[in-house]
Amino acid sequence: MHPDFKHQQPVQQLYRFNMGEKEEISPAREASIDEGQLAAEKQMRDIGADLYLEVQQYSREELEAERKVVLRKIDWVIMPMVRLLQSIPLTHELA
Repeated sequence: MHPDFKHQQPVQQLYRFNMGEKEEISPAREASIDEGQLAAEKQMRDIGADLYLEVQQYSREELEAERKVVLRKIDWVIMPMVRLLQSIPLTHELA
């Protein structure tokens, strides 16, 4: 907890006025870490299942063609950037 919020007053009871009647509104319950982790795991399983089903729709030839495209991008875009970034400390040492 942030030190500035250590002495914060508890949440006051909230009310909603409906047709002249006073109705209590309970404060929103914070999600626990376990609930958040479970939701993230469920979402990851869903994403993985969706990707698995999507890949099953392609033939071997289509997957091989896609693999070649990805490797070409890695070879011609990502690797030059990596080499450039690796050379920066060397130029700093030589200067």
